[in-house]
Amino acid sequence: MYLAKELEIFPFFKKILENNDINNITDSLTGVINRNYFIEFIKTLIEEKKQFVFGLLDLDNFKSINDNYGHQIGDEVLINISESLRKAILNEGLVGRFGGDEFLFVHFGDISYEAVHHLFERLYNGSVIRKNIKIGDISPFITATCGSCSYPVDADNYDDLFKMADKTLYRGKSKGRNCFIIYVEEKHKNIDVTKLISTDLYTLMHNLYDKFNCDQCLLEKLRNCSIYLMNSKKISHIYYVDKENNMIDIENKKNVGKIDLEKLLKNKHYFKTNNIEEIVDDVDVYNKFAELKALSILIMKIKKKKNVYGYMIFTDVMVNRLWQIEDESLLFFFSTLMSEYLFNNK
Repeated sequence: MYLAKELEIFPFFKKILENNDINNITDSLTGVINRNYFIEFIKTLIEEKKQFVFGLLDLDNFKSINDNYGHQIGDEVLINISESLRKAILNEGLVGRFGGDEFLFVHFGDISYEAVHHLFERLYNGSVIRKNIKIGDISPFITATCGSCSYPVDADNYDDLFKMADKTLYRGKSKGRNCFIIYVEEKHKNIDVTKLISTDLYTLMHNLYDKFNCDQCLLEKLRNCSIYLMNSKKISHIYYVDKENNMIDIENKKNVGKIDLEKLLKNKHYFKTNNIEEIVDDVDVYNKFAELKALSILIMKIKKKKNVYGYMIFTDVMVNRLWQIEDESLLFFFSTLMSEYLFNNK
């Protein structure tokens, strides 16, 4: 929660606080700057030609926190994250609440790519954004996705600045969340946000079904589907493990060795993690995924009745991806197509 003396170091807020109570300019729940005043503050910085980094931060899967634990716990999470962020950049910048589970911030000083990257590394690895939050008897693990750009390098007005931060935020979401994206013109200038927003699940499944049935050869069926999913869902690699435990890199049609997943899945139909260190006790499986440079894995059994025909695997080598219900649904559907084919062609 901001104190008046912390805001009065900025001429914009010092003037406002002469005639206004601080509660009029801060968010009633979190105590950081409310949306309207924060946007006016940014516009003032631009008028004064003061360079800064601008960021949009969105908590990952926040709806599930409210659904599973209730809105009171959700409010506690918002308060904790906003306060941690406020303290992390105190005297270096300012934090505001855009609405819901989304925050804005500005950070002053060096706006070079290297400096901004270092800032985010500090926020993500320093118990500010990516952490467990102890609330009573529960301790939910909270992560966030952030998009950022800089004034005046990337834009010279608020509207364009917001659009660029929004682009990079959606780029981070499309990569699996739990990451930050810094705007780089060569990479992000031509990104169409409408294409980054997920295609509805029905369309994805319908297209997957068509691609699976457009070829007679099993490996080509798998490859058609895998390339489609890798492109549409930004999945790094998709593997098929057969009944003999051969692990096939589908895109490259390459056998990458043996892997026995029976112990890991045991009586479960699927397994997921965004940190392979969680499976370090299953030494051979851990070593295989480490060899493949996987950071996050999602595994689904290919099963029909009591028959297990193998496994399908999604991996991400770029970020510690938080697997979404949509990802799980697609892999389940893909595995079901496989199990039906293998059952009918045994």
